[in-house]
Amino acid sequence: MKPATSILMVDDDSAFRQVMSGELRRLGYEMTTASSGEEALRKIAESDPHVVLLDLRLPGMDGLEVLKKLRETNQSTEVIMLTGHGSIDTAIESIRVGAFDYVLKPCPLDEIEIRIWGRRRLLILERLIPIARSFTWRLMGTGLPSFLTANLGPMRFTLGLSGWSANDWSNTARFDLLEPRRTVSADNLRTVQGKLGQMWVADEAALADASSLDRPTTLSALTLLPQQGRAIYDLDKGVWRHRELTREPLPFDTLRFASPEDEAATALLRSGAVTLRTKDVAADGIRFSGSVTEDGRAIATSARMDFDDRIVEAHCTCAHFRQHKLYKGPCVHMLALRRVFDRDRMVGAAPSVVKGPWGAANNA
Repeated sequence: MKPATSILMVDDDSAFRQVMSGELRRLGYEMTTASSGEEALRKIAESDPHVVLLDLRLPGMDGLEVLKKLRETNQSTEVIMLTGHGSIDTAIESIRVGAFDYVLKPCPLDEIEIRIWGRRRLLILERLIPIARSFTWRLMGTGLPSFLTANLGPMRFTLGLSGWSANDWSNTARFDLLEPRRTVSADNLRTVQGKLGQMWVADEAALADASSLDRPTTLSALTLLPQQGRAIYDLDKGVWRHRELTREPLPFDTLRFASPEDEAATALLRSGAVTLRTKDVAADGIRFSGSVTEDGRAIATSARMDFDDRIVEAHCTCAHFRQHKLYKGPCVHMLALRRVFDRDRMVGAAPSVVKGPWGAANNA
């Protein structure tokens, strides 16, 4: 196996070829270049690169012809087509012929890197297939990443995969905001961190019991700890593990908001713009609805949480939700409404409608 991903860049524009290959080389890739289809096929035969960035429009033999010739003898080298807006149909045709993906010129560097990175992860999976005893797929839902765990006998290897090639979901999708968002005091956060440090490995129930905290509060603390480099979640075993990435003590006073969405939701709450209208506890979870006034307009918002306070279903009339649904996490209006719900629950305010086991427990 080669120490770094090797890439052949094929483009007849010498300036574009030089700049793009230089940037990719700076990122750690082994780069070679070609200015024609014939030169590309020759260099592929000589060096067998991992990935070929292939321009569709080349003098003489065009990119689609090069791809067809390549696939006659080589099925392993991955090809990413580079195309202009006027040749998208041809780019789509290239995928049918055997290209992995295509990128529209002028080809933002991050889009190319994401596609290369994603394909290399699939090749890791390909190498695991002959030696793995079994595989477990975890499908998180439409638009969300999936996780594959390879059972290698004495060890497990977990690989995260995503269908989003133009977006880095780990940075842009606020999946953590779907988790419990109860306010966690510095003392409770220290308690959960300390207990996990003593136990090293624990599930949520054991950690809640050891911390003498309820499960939603414990889960809220556990949501914060990985963001601060203090813990990781072992997806294969379903447990939390103590991991200290830095030696410095946690700056609890400055870690006030987990995200910009949290901060915006708090601002809406403080401005008095959030009205909680209904609460309903049923067999499938806790439902609540209300409205948020923003820029003089009332935005209708509703959500359903499971009994661990995770948002599992929601709706909002804002533009963010209409465009992204929950694929990038809940909008600020959902978060603000949940803050009101949590505040009322903490001070013991009676729900408008009380049903189910939680309501009975709350009134006991």
